[in-house]
Amino acid sequence: MSTQPRGRWGTALLILISQLFIVLSVSAQEDCSAFDDAFDYASRADTAYNQRLYNDAVLDYTCAIQLDPSNPDYYNGRGSSYYWLQNDREARADFEQVLALEPEASYAYNNLANLYSSIGDYEVALEYYTNAITFSESLDEVSLVNRASLYVETGRYAEAIDDLTQARTVSPTYPNTYLISAWLASLQNDVTGAAANYGEWLTLTGEDSRSPQYIANRNYVTRLLTGMYEDIALPLTAGDVVNISASLIDNDQRADPLLVLFDPSGQAVAADDDSGVNIDAVISDYVAEQTGEYRLWLGNSGAYYYEGVDGEIRLSIERRTADGEFVEAEAPVEAPDSDTPEVVEVEVEEGDVSFATFRLFAGAVAEVYTTEGDRLNLRSGPGLRFDIIGRMANGERVTLIEGPRKQDGLGWWRIRTADGAEGWAVERVDEEQTLQMALIVGEDAVVISEGDSLNVRSGAGRGNDIVVQIGDGQPVTLLEVAPELVDGFQWWRIRLPDGTEGWTVDRIEGDRTLVPAKELEGQE
Repeated sequence: MSTQPRGRWGTALLILISQLFIVLSVSAQEDCSAFDDAFDYASRADTAYNQRLYNDAVLDYTCAIQLDPSNPDYYNGRGSSYYWLQNDREARADFEQVLALEPEASYAYNNLANLYSSIGDYEVALEYYTNAITFSESLDEVSLVNRASLYVETGRYAEAIDDLTQARTVSPTYPNTYLISAWLASLQNDVTGAAANYGEWLTLTGEDSRSPQYIANRNYVTRLLTGMYEDIALPLTAGDVVNISASLIDNDQRADPLLVLFDPSGQAVAADDDSGVNIDAVISDYVAEQTGEYRLWLGNSGAYYYEGVDGEIRLSIERRTADGEFVEAEAPVEAPDSDTPEVVEVEVEEGDVSFATFRLFAGAVAEVYTTEGDRLNLRSGPGLRFDIIGRMANGERVTLIEGPRKQDGLGWWRIRTADGAEGWAVERVDEEQTLQMALIVGEDAVVISEGDSLNVRSGAGRGNDIVVQIGDGQPVTLLEVAPELVDGFQWWRIRLPDGTEGWTVDRIEGDRTLVPAKELEGQE
């Protein structure tokens, strides 16, 4: 069996969809009487594994091991099969047996690291990735990128950059280097860097492209296929403001939309993978700098490893002039290419399409947000299969330790509560952002008012005089005074850049009116 190490980023995404491929074959052998040679069982096991018949593979690898218990490849193959069956204990035992037989097997260290990463034990995973790199005969780009992704998730950006730089030197065409580089650039608010790297990743992994016909200010349903991206023409006029949302219609489907926007010269200028609701992709308030034909690439960042892993996506493109007016466009001319897929225009209710974006960072303080008295579950690992070890109330503050991790179509963060408890919680549930960056006294915030004015009063409470009204995007400083709860609102004392001081609220009818500046600007 070939012992190819699996990429850490791919593992994080593929574990979401592994259950789709657990196929119980009626041809599975219950005994080991078919062959006399271990190699024959191993060959059949390899075939079953490649066809994602993991239960069959386990049985045949077991027969191979019975006939030849000294071959580490057979344990590695069975361990990998157990891994995709989410039989963590059995997978770990097999990978450890590989190391008992071959103590410097870098691929076994990498696979053990994948396993520990999938269950959220990042410290052990990091140790094993480092061992995989140390024992590799030549510098291993896979383990380097795997380790880099852990560094990103834990906020260790400098170490991540070092590993990604080395990986790019070792193998300039290894796709996941660009995927992790794009994620890191996004966290650092490097918009064009993220876009360029996402574009390169799609170029390296996309087996084919197609060009469906869309026009702005419409909503469409399309099927997002694995290994294929849609190349969409989007004519814009300089000054136009564009919002684009690609959202899963059914969150049980394991597709993961990715958007990359190119200007008329072919330069990637905007991109997004997961900043929308759950793991939806959103490009928000992009202002066109040129007049001409932009290109929008819609891809699947979640499952390019396996053909057939796809899902229905609702694609919404909103185009306005610089004055805020919707741009009406004529229906496009039908493409002559017969392979161009059909896309369906759909009606949606107001509020069904969200162009909102959310950003969280390792090391930041977040606030739990729930409605109607609900509590947010704290789990022992990053996924719905892990036990609930606590529940957190609305308004509770937590520290973000590691994340985000994609699991079960959701984004997960390892957090620490005020009383020191640690576990994993989702950052969004349906349309609700359940973990939000917390406002901190002494730090800066930005007004989010969607065109309305936010009142600043002389004291905490609606009975106080209005000092001034401030609009969307107004920066303020939260003064060193704890917020006060008055009239059912939480009031903060703020200072404007011109020195004006007063009190204002941080939320109206559940919608935030004050957002930490670092959430919008990127992690420092």
